[in-house]
Amino acid sequence: DSAARDRISTDHTHTLFVVAGAGTGKTTALVSRIVNLVASGRSDLLNLAAITFTEAAAGELRDRVRSALDRAARGDDPNVATEMSQAKCAVARRNIDDAALCTLHAFAQRIIATSPLQVGVPPRFDVVDEIESARQFQVRWSRLLDDLLSDPHVADAITLGLVLGIRLADWRGIANSLHQQWDRISEDPSLAQHDHDVVPELAIIDATPVLQAIDAVLELRIHCNDPTDKLLGHIQKFVPLREAIANTTDFDLIELLAAKFPGANHGQQGAWHVPKSEVKQAVDAAHEARAEFRRKLARSIFSIVTPRIASWCLDGARQRARDGLLEFHDLLVGARDLLSDAAVRAHIAQRYQYLLIDEFQDTDPLQIELAMTLAQILPQSNTETPTGIRRWSSLEVEPGRLFFVGDPKQSIYRFRRADLDLYHRVEQLFPDGNVALTQNFRSVPGIINWVNAVFEGVLTATGGEGVQAAPLALTAHRAAITGPGPTVATFGSASSERAADLRDTEASDVAAIVLEAVDNWTVYDTRLGRERPAQLRDIALLLPTRAALDALDQAFDDADITARIESRSLVFSTTEVRELLAILEAINDPGEEIAIVAALRTPGFGCSDLALAQWSLAYGSWDYREPFPDSIDATNSVALGMLRLRNFHEQHWWRSVSDTILDVIDSLQLVALSTFHRRPRDRWRRVQFLLHHARTWDGTVAGADLGSFVFWARQQADDQASAVE
Repeated sequence: DSAARDRISTDHTHTLFVVAGAGTGKTTALVSRIVNLVASGRSDLLNLAAITFTEAAAGELRDRVRSALDRAARGDDPNVATEMSQAKCAVARRNIDDAALCTLHAFAQRIIATSPLQVGVPPRFDVVDEIESARQFQVRWSRLLDDLLSDPHVADAITLGLVLGIRLADWRGIANSLHQQWDRISEDPSLAQHDHDVVPELAIIDATPVLQAIDAVLELRIHCNDPTDKLLGHIQKFVPLREAIANTTDFDLIELLAAKFPGANHGQQGAWHVPKSEVKQAVDAAHEARAEFRRKLARSIFSIVTPRIASWCLDGARQRARDGLLEFHDLLVGARDLLSDAAVRAHIAQRYQYLLIDEFQDTDPLQIELAMTLAQILPQSNTETPTGIRRWSSLEVEPGRLFFVGDPKQSIYRFRRADLDLYHRVEQLFPDGNVALTQNFRSVPGIINWVNAVFEGVLTATGGEGVQAAPLALTAHRAAITGPGPTVATFGSASSERAADLRDTEASDVAAIVLEAVDNWTVYDTRLGRERPAQLRDIALLLPTRAALDALDQAFDDADITARIESRSLVFSTTEVRELLAILEAINDPGEEIAIVAALRTPGFGCSDLALAQWSLAYGSWDYREPFPDSIDATNSVALGMLRLRNFHEQHWWRSVSDTILDVIDSLQLVALSTFHRRPRDRWRRVQFLLHHARTWDGTVAGADLGSFVFWARQQADDQASAVE
């Protein structure tokens, strides 16, 4: 694909849309384009912006550009041959620290900084990091929940929702989703035009259709000639259910209809004079009638509660703007709104004449709005009108000013509003600029060939109409490994084991493969320039969810395999961190009985299930501030544990979060306990991980307290798990 790489570097007259397969060196290609833009005199480094996805990626890009400009300025780049070109690269190298080689949010911050007052932001505004943002959200959500529950009408709706299974945590999830996408609220009139003084009434949902569907089921009983038939037995369960529904109102009726109806999966056809399928259809109709009742009630509940939450989200965005404390999404919306002004847009477009967008498969829809708006050909008849989220595709952009690179097969679906359909729509806008990088420098031929074969059978040629990536075959640059061991190994088969048992089996198989690899397989060591026996540090285990983590941890312990967990969300889910968080939660809230019991069961307190059961049978309170039962000896392990929790609780008010954690670690001898395990260093590292975040929390979060830290820590793992699932 050398022709494609040459075009990426030198073609500045077309808008290029590059599909860069995994391991094809897209960052190298991006850097080469930046250096060529500078060396050719088309752009100063300060007049272009290279936008990538994360701070780490932006830092790497900056380092790579700096090194490339250094080489070019010294004359070590054969593509930068003239003294004038080398001099331009030397000037660019000196300006590297002021260049816009940054994340999307940092670029949006630069745009807002040009005219902050026009978007209602003070001139000296700050950007709130994710930790502080999560803390502020929780504080505001707690206040909103109090307000919602103090409004009798809304409280009734929330209570009905609890009966239907809509938990308070679900409302918080809705609030968080709207909070993260508050700019879209205005697109929905039912949310944007909410009036606190005009609240919809809860709909009165008629249960008559449900009763009629049940009657249709019961009428079929006369067609059964075997009173012992199991299907008839299931149908008979509808008799008391129908009577209860007919004679119940209000919450009790809703509770009845929230529960599942009897099924129809058994019975013999010979026991019926009508097709058994007819009976099953009648039962299914009853289930659907119940489901429709629940759906109508749920819609009514949401029509009352959700607009209040949406209004709260918009109020929060306006307040953050007034206070000059913007979150990441506020930056994107503010930049988009600011560019609706023709004068500002012309100024920013003149400042950044070239936009290079990396990792485009994970783009936020606002990113393409910003890019297309800045690159459009001016003037336009509607320059004073905001482009709007649906209008960017109609803008005519100046050829060559935009450059996109990404790989739809590597898209983080649904993360940060990534939209694969949007990716394909942009790709189709620039058919003359479509370029593909296909030579992989990362993997050996066996892996590349296997991946190509799998993708060709799974991905469609058209990419599934914008919701799936199209296959793009890669070519391996590396030589094949000649040593023993398969290039790609698969294991496992269909099983009737329960999920928990299957995880244990799978974990044992994984441990066995790891041992097989370090005993018999080889890897190519780029530092040595030759193959060598595989080592544990050569192996990475990728987990789609956290469900298998405990089983793998135990299997590795049993096999004496040392492993380090890299993902932050996975570390938050390890046994050591979960146990420490349970202790901290118990310290923070004496009324949190589940956390207190969980804390007492940890190795730090060492209370057995028998001791906990005896405490409960003696009518001992799980609130450690309450007196202990007279029948419990003072040396009882639960009593001693409750005393320790009480002491931790009394002291934590005067300590920082990190000091409280240190006290727990020292007092409960968690370091000493970790040495009893086969991998004490790994286990202690996980405890240190939480301590490190607590110290960061103390130093960066205003009004830091133990409760908000524990909530944040639990939310880190939960939010990541939700994104993955």
